[in-house]
Amino acid sequence: MKTVFNTAFTIMLLAFAPSMPQTFAVEEASDAARLETDRLDPAQQRELEHLLDDLRDANLDLDRRQRAALILLDHGWPAAIASMKQTLGHARDPLVQRAIARAVNRADQPDPQLIEPLMKLLNAEDPDLRRDVAGGLSRFNDPNLTRQLIDLASDDTESSTRRLGAIEALAQQRQPKVVAALVRLTTTGSQPLRDAAFEALAKLTGLTDLGKDPAAWQRWWVRNGKLPTPRWLAMLMQNLSAQSADLNRRLAKRTERLTQTYNNLYDATDEKGRGAILQQMLADELIELRLLALSLIERRVLNAQTIPDEVRVGMRKRLTDRDPAVRAKSATLLENVADTEAATLVIDLLLGESDPKAQSAYLALLARLPQREAVNPALLLLQRDDVRAAAATFLLAAVEKKLLTESQVDSALAVAREQMLSEAPEPAVIKLIGKIGDKSDQKRLVQLLTHEDPQVRLAAVNAFEDPHWPIDPMLERLNDPTLKPAIIQLIERRGSQGSTLIALLGAEPEDADLLAKWTAAAAAVAGRLTAEDLIKVDTVLSDQPERVALEEQILKAAANHVATSNGAGEPAPASTPAADARRDEASLRLATLYLRTDQPAKAKPIYEKLTARNGLSADHQRRLLLGQLELLLAQKQFDDAAAYTTKQLAPGSVLTADALAAPWLDAADKALAARNAADARTLTQHAARLLAGKLSAPLAARLTKLQAQTTPPATATP
Repeated sequence: MKTVFNTAFTIMLLAFAPSMPQTFAVEEASDAARLETDRLDPAQQRELEHLLDDLRDANLDLDRRQRAALILLDHGWPAAIASMKQTLGHARDPLVQRAIARAVNRADQPDPQLIEPLMKLLNAEDPDLRRDVAGGLSRFNDPNLTRQLIDLASDDTESSTRRLGAIEALAQQRQPKVVAALVRLTTTGSQPLRDAAFEALAKLTGLTDLGKDPAAWQRWWVRNGKLPTPRWLAMLMQNLSAQSADLNRRLAKRTERLTQTYNNLYDATDEKGRGAILQQMLADELIELRLLALSLIERRVLNAQTIPDEVRVGMRKRLTDRDPAVRAKSATLLENVADTEAATLVIDLLLGESDPKAQSAYLALLARLPQREAVNPALLLLQRDDVRAAAATFLLAAVEKKLLTESQVDSALAVAREQMLSEAPEPAVIKLIGKIGDKSDQKRLVQLLTHEDPQVRLAAVNAFEDPHWPIDPMLERLNDPTLKPAIIQLIERRGSQGSTLIALLGAEPEDADLLAKWTAAAAAVAGRLTAEDLIKVDTVLSDQPERVALEEQILKAAANHVATSNGAGEPAPASTPAADARRDEASLRLATLYLRTDQPAKAKPIYEKLTARNGLSADHQRRLLLGQLELLLAQKQFDDAAAYTTKQLAPGSVLTADALAAPWLDAADKALAARNAADARTLTQHAARLLAGKLSAPLAARLTKLQAQTTPPATATP
């Protein structure tokens, strides 16, 4: 391989030799290059060959060839420098020379061996090549080179082409002696030389208002030519800064016009042609156009429009864009469209990315589409302050998908616990603890509920989303305005205890939007209570007449008359003894509520439904029978109520005379209170006829009292 490469290397050098007399010099340089090449390892040899191929490939554009030359300069391999030195002197393709000259202009420390061949190229007729060569020469901080350029520019015996090249190179030299030479040239030589001197002076000093007035430049030089070096440099810096600011303003305006033109073109193009425009913009050298393309794609995403496949390909390429803002924006948009191929690509980019925002965007994309291969990089990034939140968010998603091994969970937990003990724990890490932590972490999480940072407090609440964390610690924080919405949401998802619902009912919010969520949460918990817990809750509510509407909602939810999540009707869940007991208890209490609030029409279907159900407990059956009697009395169906009572007094009935008497006497008391003497008298008469002699002493005394209150006084005989 080495022999083949060395032969190719020699042939490449000889290819640039235009005549035989130069062959020996080329072969001598090639021998030196070969010796140095022999010292490179195989990987370096392959890279050198590849870069040299790119440099001389006529099918590649100038930028690609320039990048190859710049990499060679940065490596500094003598073989590479020797090759470029020979190429500058003998290349038949001017783009090769321009690529090397441009690379020299951008290199950190260009090799001085390239000065001589660049100086020879100052006589190039191609103005683009001459300009690039002059720019390359300006990168060398060499007093001898500066003196050579001044001498060349001032030498009347030299060709105008070489003198123009020297003047262009001097435009980058910020030294007083250079300015002095250029000022002299404004009054000597041909007009092209004088024009070049004026242009070089403006570029060197940052002054554009003196134009092509040699007298003005002479006066300026007399005033400033003898300034001390620090003041001289400070003056140039001030001038150049002002010029740079002006150029930036003008560039910004032109860029704005260009982007607006593209924007208008996109809007004016039909849907079929827009993909091609976006592709073109994504590949453009101007960052503003690439960002505009991403903004237009974002607009499509927000409008639920499809992203063409070719545009997705262009977006994926921008994941390696030289600008971090473009990389981050591309990753974010690819996350929005759930691009699986992009998620795979960013795994390899994660640890090599230098910009935290782009790195966080990669992690967000992976959180949307978790990949097992990204777990280990994310564990490393979890230790970094600037991307910890994104890493924790990805790991949380990966845990949900069960992508972590046991050892990876342990690693994540160790880092998360350490970070959670800091003064400013990361909220995303707290949520991760809630997912992978154990009871030993609960104490610290509860402490964070009082942290000064509201985001940390919220994260602590959210850490309790997992079913293995208890809700009780949250209840004490229900009146924290920052935490209240999150706790209400948590209770809606997981609350199932009577104590939880009672605590929630004691923290009724004033805000209308939050009140709706609070009501939904209360209904959700009611639908999960046991019958015993429901009795406790309803006992609390029934003592608060002003909350009768809320009591109705809770009982409806517990009876499954409404959904526990959104208030819409839904089928009853699968039957279990505990669920049936709760539903029966809630139904009976709801019907009682309707009777208590004079809404018998609403109670009637509840009793009918319960009557048709098998499996009621003895207590619920007894309460159902009494409820039906109370319903008849509330509807003033007194004769039907009397018949019903007679039936229930038959042998084998579960109801006693005292139990049957209570609804009649309660109804009579209610009629008296409403000053409805006729109904009160009718009710008392029915009760006396049906139950007299069958009641206990207390109820018999109550009946006698009611008879006295409802019997009209006897009319005196005249």
